[in-house]
Amino acid sequence: QKLNITPLNQIERKIFLTLYTEEIPMSYREICVRSGLPLSVITECVSSLSGKGIPILRSFCNNQLFVKISPSFKDLFAIAVK
Repeated sequence: QKLNITPLNQIERKIFLTLYTEEIPMSYREICVRSGLPLSVITECVSSLSGKGIPILRSFCNNQLFVKISPSFKDLFAIAVK
């Protein structure tokens, strides 16, 4: 199966890799700490990643939003880049 993803800019790539290398959902604040990018950038870029074809799964716990990349997408991506 071919992945249909619009190319990512440098900041989007950094956030993608932060999410890609984590198995559990992350809050925007956790992404901010891991990536070293400002919270305002994280919010915008997660939406941008989704718009570019990266399937972002969202969940809420204790009124806080958590996001992660779809595990099935990770499997396809890993095969595609081999």
